[in-house]
Formats: sequence, structure tokens, C-alpha cells
Amino acid sequence: MSRYDRYDTAALDVLKQAQKIVRQQQRNVCEIDDLLAGLLLADTPATRSFLKLNDLNLNPRWLRKVQPSETADALPSGADECSDAKPATAKITLGEMVRATLDKAEGLAGSNKPIMSEHLLHAAWSEISERILICVKKGDMAPEPESLILPPLQSAPAEPPKSSAQPTGCSPLKVLNEFGQDLTATDRAFPIIGRDEEIQDMIGILMKFFKPNPLLIGEAGVGKTAIVEGLASRIRQGNVPRQLQGCKVFEIKVNDLFAGTGMHGSFEERMRDLINELEANPNVILFLDEIHQLVQEGRSTNPADILKPALARGRFRCIGATTLAEYHRRFQKDEALARRFQALRVDEPDTEATRHILKGLKPVLEKHHGLTLSEDALEIAIRLGKEFIVNRRFPDKAIDVLDRAFTNAAASNCSQVTAEVIRQTVARIIGVSFVEDSDTYKNRLSFLEDKLGYMVLGQDKAVRDVANTVRLCKKRLDLRPERPDGVFLFAGPSGVGKTALAEALSETLTGSSDHCIRLDMSEFSEEHAVSRLIGSPAGYVGYGDPSPLIQGLRRSASGVLLLDEFEKAHPNVHRLFLQVFDSGRLTDAGGETYSLSNMTIIATANIFEKPAASFGFISAKSSPSTSSGQQVKLLRAFFPVELINRFDDIVVFNSLDRNMAEKILHQRVLPLASQNLKTRLGVDLKLSAVAEALVLDKGYSEELGVRNLQRAFEEVILKPLAQHLERCDNQASKTPDQCVIADLNSDSSLFFQETVSIKQEGGS
Repeated sequence: MSRYDRYDTAALDVLKQAQKIVRQQQRNVCEIDDLLAGLLLADTPATRSFLKLNDLNLNPRWLRKVQPSETADALPSGADECSDAKPATAKITLGEMVRATLDKAEGLAGSNKPIMSEHLLHAAWSEISERILICVKKGDMAPEPESLILPPLQSAPAEPPKSSAQPTGCSPLKVLNEFGQDLTATDRAFPIIGRDEEIQDMIGILMKFFKPNPLLIGEAGVGKTAIVEGLASRIRQGNVPRQLQGCKVFEIKVNDLFAGTGMHGSFEERMRDLINELEANPNVILFLDEIHQLVQEGRSTNPADILKPALARGRFRCIGATTLAEYHRRFQKDEALARRFQALRVDEPDTEATRHILKGLKPVLEKHHGLTLSEDALEIAIRLGKEFIVNRRFPDKAIDVLDRAFTNAAASNCSQVTAEVIRQTVARIIGVSFVEDSDTYKNRLSFLEDKLGYMVLGQDKAVRDVANTVRLCKKRLDLRPERPDGVFLFAGPSGVGKTALAEALSETLTGSSDHCIRLDMSEFSEEHAVSRLIGSPAGYVGYGDPSPLIQGLRRSASGVLLLDEFEKAHPNVHRLFLQVFDSGRLTDAGGETYSLSNMTIIATANIFEKPAASFGFISAKSSPSTSSGQQVKLLRAFFPVELINRFDDIVVFNSLDRNMAEKILHQRVLPLASQNLKTRLGVDLKLSAVAEALVLDKGYSEELGVRNLQRAFEEVILKPLAQHLERCDNQASKTPDQCVIADLNSDSSLFFQETVSIKQEGGS
């Protein structure tokens, strides 16, 4: 059966005229301009109606004269036969554009229905209008038509009558209605603001003859779906070119297509039914969100392979949406599928565009929640969203802040969403106790040295250096605000407070030490350790395994990143952090980018002078007088110069003397132990002067620092105390408010004296 058996007499006359032109010029390929001239020369009812509606007096030679020079030469020949109703002479092959036009005309006619000249005219409409407008521009036509009107598409005579609910020439939308949502059925509750350019570009792609399939590529939350909804809203209002008027936009989730297709072949059957519906309904535009999910190499049948032939025929239009990472990771790898779409980049709107979007949303949110929103609250939402919610995109994150602020205000019985409500909402979203501009934050930032100095004893200079740099960055006065809020190298012997200062800084800035992401860099000493930090590429061992760094950044984008014992990491790991320290951004193996602009990064190094050192170290004792040049020279034994140059400050920690160790015992170790005993057993603990001296004698070490002091306290005091309390429990002699004093006998043996507890003073 020939494909031309379905063509009626008028449509065959068009093909005859096109064939005649080809043979007169002694060619064997029928190109699109031959088909267009045939439409005029055949003098069909559709052509007469078109010319009459537009008041045009066209000469077919004009269409050939203005044909774009690259059209015919660049197109390969097909294998279909263009001939009379029963061709008996030499074969004439069809050019690619002619074949696509005939395919489109057959799709407009529907399955098993006659193809008429009206269908050919509508299928070739974009090429005809383009050439007519070029004629007008060249002055070959007068008067100039104000617009080109396409006659309505007539139904085929053999087509059965349709109900008023179903458009003429269309088949029932069974699959689309079951798995999709008609976005043109109801208008959006609020207008699309600031995306006119993207919507117009998408309309232009949908009107193309070849590849009328836009692919929206952008990060999550930038508004890809909203752009498609904006197109549907314009179609509903009739504010689109004539070719798109009356169209329907159906959104289908790719996951919904997979649902319930466990049996072999059921998914393929569902896809074929969907494609048949789309080809039979050319007024339907399909929207596939997260279209990259169609590329599944692990399945016996790749879903994309079912869709590609249908897209190649151009019998329906499809809009896809995906993120940039997924486009590179999956979609782009299927070159045949990617070739059938035209990429349209959707960028994150800037601050001004986001402000317009939020102002458009403001009446909708106020009406929904029954509250009002102050102008300063809207501005605060944009600024805090930009500075603190760094791993999400505008406008999604700003809309989320406002919506959650309305719900928080309603739950607190407030009548208005104020700037303070916005601050509290942002703090909850990022998981901290307070954010910038709050009174608590300003107070902590102003007295940062005092708060850090109270928590970390004996390192006053280190505390001052860190506080000055962090305050500069947090007030956004540094020259490069996109960098992290301070990048430090803490150098010094073990147990002097490097890690404690990092945790204290996290607690001071965020209200919790939980926002200190701590990585033991000695675990990343191998050459392949980089993959454990940013993830393994696809196809390598460990692909998909969680990365402690990436998980930490997803959990908290504010706080402190502590790279403990950084000197023990492999040089490849050092090189990885070169750009992190400099730009404040990290890209994982999957292509997803994370911002560290609100993080304070601290790398620690246990570098101090040893008697048997064979290479340079920083001496803790001599560090105050060590010049910057000497520090760099000594550090080059561990780090490359370009890495050293990216630290905002190299903070050298001093070793602790005995007086400072005694102070730490009084103010840190003993209160911590006493509080723990009070909470668990209701017992206070105090030490006599001789007991304290015994702990210091056994625990003080200039080289080992505070950790050795803690170990000595456990060995000398806590272990004997545990035995003593166990005996008291067995004898049932413990009182509710008991105070235990540790003391020494004349033979220097430890004993515990029990008294009634008084208010804990921190020592004996």
C-alpha cells in the first residue's frame, strides 16, 4: 500500500505540480520550494481561500526566487516517491523538508483519514509565511499585508461527527488525561513576572518546522515549570501567535509513566499509546518535567528510544525540563535524543527580578494567610535569602521564606509579617539560632573576643586574630565577599586549643557547635582520597556513596568547616581546596556546585619544634617573634606556596605553661566533671589543694597539652571516685545533695570526704 492512497484528488494535484516542476528542471529531488509552488499552481480550494483571505496576488516564481540559499543544498534526499496518483515514470525522491511536511500533514489529518490540500497547506504554513514576508520586504508585493491569515482546517468528508467537547480532527485524550494535567484548563493564581524573554524564545522554538521541541535547562528553583505555566496562561488568554492558538499544554511526570508498569512490555505499550494520541492531536503540546529520567541505560528498553523516532517525524511538539547537572550527567549522553531538542537556558533571576516576582506574589499570600507583609520584610527576605540560603536558587528560596514566614506569623497570632519574623524564619531554614541583623548576632559579633576568650583559655593572640578577620567578613567589609568568611591555618602543638577554638567559633556565630563540620584529614592521605570528598565519577568504585563533606554542606551552609590535621592530607586534597579557599565554591563529581561563602574554614596542623626534626617546623615558643616570611618558609615543608597564599591568616598557638594548665583545670576540667556528676548522680565534686597539685604533677605536659591533663584527671580522680560511689550505692549511704571532696592522706593516698553539698564554686 502506497502512502499516497490516502491523499484526495486536490492533494495529489499539489504533488503532481511539484513533480512537474522538478522534471522540467531535470532534477530528481523534490525540495520544499517545489512543494510550495505546487500548492499555488494546483489551484485547490484551500489555496484559493488562503489567497482570498490575505488579498494576495502571488507568483510561484517569487517563492523560488526568495528561497534561502542553504535550504536545498544542505538537505539530504529521502527514499519516498513523489509522483502522480499511480506513477509509472522515473522515481523522484523527496527532500527532508518535504518528507517532514508530508508527515506533518498526515498527522494533522489523523489516522485512517483522507489527507487533503488543507492539511498540506497547514503543514507547510511556516515556510510559506517566511517566503511571503521576504517578498514583502524586497518590495515584490504591494500592498503589504498587515498579517497573514490561515484558513481554518476543514474536516475530512469521511470523518465521523465529533462532540462539542472534543476538537474537530482530534482523538480522545485517554492517556494524557489519565497521567497528565492540562495546564491550559485553569489559569495561574498569580502572573508570571520577569520571564517574558524566555517565554517568547520558547514560543519561537515551538513554531519551528524542524525540532519544535524546547528543552529548558536550569538549576532547581529558577522557574522552569513556571515558564511553561506562563505559556499555558498565554494560550488560554489567546496572547500567542496564530499557530499556537487553541493548543493545550499537558504536563506529565515521567515517574507517573513508569508507575504500574512492572510487567514486561507494559511501559512500552503505554508510551506507544501516548505517542499515538499526540500524533493524532497536533494541538497538544507535551511537557515532560525532569525529562532526563527517560534516559535509563539499565532498563531492557531505554524509554528514550521509544520517544526518539516520534520526535524525529515532527508530528507533535514536546517541552522538556531538566537541571544543568542532569543534562550533562544523563540527557546529553544520548546524542540522538539531545539533537531533537533545542536547549533554552533558564538562569537564576537577579535581585531586582526577584523583587518584582515577590511583589506580584504579595497580594496572593496576604489573601491566603489573612495577614499583611511590610515592605522592609520583603527586602529582608531577599537579602537574607541571598546571603544565607546559598545552596538554593531565586525565586524559589525567596518565595519559600515568605510563605513560611506567613505561617510562622499566623502560628504566633501576629497580624503582620515583620522583618523580625523573616529573620527567625531564615534562621530555622538554615538551622541556626539567629541570623545577621538580629540583636543576639550583633551582640555576639561585637564581643567576639570576650566570648571566644572565655571558652578557649591561654590563646589570647590567636583569639584576637580570628575575631578581627571574622568580624570583617561577617560585616561584609572584605574586598571579596564571595570568598569564605575567613580561611585560617591554626598551627601549633597538640592539645593547645586549636579544635576547641573552631568549635567555640561555631557555637558563637550560629548558637550551636553542631554547625562545625569536622573532617579528620588523616583519613584522606591516599592519592584517591579526593573522590571520598567530592564523590566518585559514574562508573568508578564508590559512585553514589555519601561524602562527609558534601553531606555536611547540604546540612549546613553556615558555620565552620574544620579540616583537622590538614598537613596529613594527600597533596591532591590540598590542590582540591585551592579553589575552595579562593572562590568559596565546591563542585562535586555529579556537577552540583555548593557555596561556602558563609562558612569559616579552619585547617589545623600539629606543627611544633621537635629535637629530632629533620625539616622545618614552627616553634610554638618562638612564634610571637616569627616573621611572616619565616612562617611561609617553614610551612612550605608541608604545603605548596599557592595554598599558603590563600589563607587569610596563619594563627600560631602557644604551648601552655603550668599556671595556664592550673587555670584550665579550675575553670574547665573540674566544672565539666562536677556538672556531669550532678546531672547523673546528684553529686558535687571538689578537690583539695594537694589533690589539684597531684593532678597537675601527673597531667601537665608542654608537649601534650590539655588532653594529657584530662587523661590525668580521669586516672587520678574519676576512676577512684567511680569505685567509691559504687561502694556508697551498695551501702545505701548516699544522700540526695551529697558533696564529695577529693583529698590526700599523709602517705599521699587519695581518699574522698563526703559532706552536704553547698553551691559549687569551681574549686576547693
